[in-house]
Amino acid sequence: MSVAQAAPLSSPKAAFKLKKQFSLARTKEWAIKGVLLGCASLSLVTTLMILYMFITEAVIGVGGNTAFFQEVSLFDFLTDTQWSPQFSEKHFGILPLLCGTVVIAGIGGLIGLPIGLAAAIYLSEYAKPKLRRVIKPLLEILAGIPSVVYGYFALVFVTAKTPCGPFRVACARRATRSVRRSLTCL
Repeated sequence: MSVAQAAPLSSPKAAFKLKKQFSLARTKEWAIKGVLLGCASLSLVTTLMILYMFITEAVIGVGGNTAFFQEVSLFDFLTDTQWSPQFSEKHFGILPLLCGTVVIAGIGGLIGLPIGLAAAIYLSEYAKPKLRRVIKPLLEILAGIPSVVYGYFALVFVTAKTPCGPFRVACARRATRSVRRSLTCL
């Protein structure tokens, strides 16, 4: 077996040009690595500072201030049903917040899982390649958008189309209950 030899460069000038291009590419690569390392370091430092502030303010207490968890027990924090830090009798319970989060995540899962699985099965098994080439990048873009953006979109556009919806329902319910039974057809 013979190994193919690289063709020698025709002139020293061509070799210098190739070396210069290789050096420039290596410099760009090091610069990009440096920028990425800086970004990663910044996010790590930010996370560590958040953790530091949490520990000093909530657990230890610094500068003569009492720590949050010295005033409120962890059990009360997790199981109390009120969050009212501004009243004279302060409550710091997050149980309703936790329950709401679990309920919303459950509803989202019940709606999103069947739709997502059906779409994935359709795209992988039944969709034509041309349709798949169009839909797949669109789904990847949508998956990259944070859920907070979708929530804000719903808050701004969906609730704007239904102003006072719950209020109208409550008024209609109260009005229908106030009608005497003898006046109804049923």
